[in-house]
Amino acid sequence: MFKPSTYAFSFGRQVVLSVLCLLFLTTQRYKHDRYGQGGRTTKTMKSNLNKTEFKKRLTELTSKEKDFYFITPYNSSGTPFCGEYDDRTFELTRNSFWQHVKVIVIKGEYNQLDNDSTEVSYALGWTKFTRNLFIVFISLAFVGLNTFLIVFSYKSGFKISSLLIINGFLAIGCLLISVVNWTTKKIVNQRFKEEFEIGLEDEWEKLAASNSKGHVN
Repeated sequence: MFKPSTYAFSFGRQVVLSVLCLLFLTTQRYKHDRYGQGGRTTKTMKSNLNKTEFKKRLTELTSKEKDFYFITPYNSSGTPFCGEYDDRTFELTRNSFWQHVKVIVIKGEYNQLDNDSTEVSYALGWTKFTRNLFIVFISLAFVGLNTFLIVFSYKSGFKISSLLIINGFLAIGCLLISVVNWTTKKIVNQRFKEEFEIGLEDEWEKLAASNSKGHVN
């Protein structure tokens, strides 16, 4: 005779094994992450500020994180970024009222390229801890909820189609979180690049490039 509890256990076991495989693959990916930013690709770009100017900009635009807060993580200093930095490295977050913005971390290093520019290497995204915590939470919620609903369905006549609908809502929720995170990263990265003049083509470089094209033609 078919037992719901046996089916629920089998289903839960398969999901747990899948989650463990996902966590293992994620951990392997992190081994290649230079700055520990959840497996995000490290970008190496040029800033139009020299190293002294870059650090001065860090000093002007960065304040310390709040040690504790009740309602909002926003730092009343008014600086666009919070975090720490030294003569070579930095770890910043956007100074924002919203928690989903604060979890985006910009971590990297800067080195003198020449007298007029600096090489900036950085990764942007969730930290390893935040990403792993999110994966574990979603996985446990999925396993626990589905196991409960499967057992409940055979005891109270709960339809399996309703189970699929509930899982659909969970999937949509995860998709929305991913879209919000992707959009937030784009906005934070753009602000960081603008404030530190990263990836902006210098006017002299534009003139030199246009002149070289003219000579070729």
